[in-house]
Amino acid sequence: MQGYVDERTYRQFLMDMRTASVKYHSSKEMNEKREAWSDMIVAISNLQRPLPDSDIGAIQTFIELQGALGDLNEGRTPEVLKPAVKSRQRDNVTYQMHLGAAAAIVDLLIADGLTQETALRKAVELLKKGGAELPTRHKNESSESEAFKRWRDRLGGKEGKQPRFSYAKESHQTIHTASKMLQTDYGFTKEEATKCIVREIWPTLMR
Repeated sequence: MQGYVDERTYRQFLMDMRTASVKYHSSKEMNEKREAWSDMIVAISNLQRPLPDSDIGAIQTFIELQGALGDLNEGRTPEVLKPAVKSRQRDNVTYQMHLGAAAAIVDLLIADGLTQETALRKAVELLKKGGAELPTRHKNESSESEAFKRWRDRLGGKEGKQPRFSYAKESHQTIHTASKMLQTDYGFTKEEATKCIVREIWPTLMR
């Protein structure tokens, strides 16, 4: 960096940063912590201003960030600090595989004697426990189980034959194949096979 900062300016910068740091670490309220961040931004901007080669654009960026922090303290969410919306398409393979396997577990639980409502609820609990993404609920759906039922119905219908459901279909078939293998090759009952899948195979799938 060309140019220089005089000693007085530099000492003021250090003092302002220390003051802001103490304020940040002693504050319990987030608003006060944001104010400390803002104070640090002002200190950095003031340090840059006297430099002959100071970047006006960079200083302006600091000022915009300071303003955004102020907006948060006043109850507004500035565009620059809004959280990114998670896109399901970014990890659509994992999403489809988790839901496909869960749909197969619903099949097994129903075959074991549970009602569809209870089986759906248990499958949703497994998905949530594993940190999996659930289908988005529609306005007319009162629970996550209803949203998952809608998705499962699509998988089992004509729509499920489309290529975009291929990973879900594969995962769904894998669970059913595992259940049959446990029964035919290892002598498990249907119920025992389902319990084994839920306790042993499902956690592995969710990693």
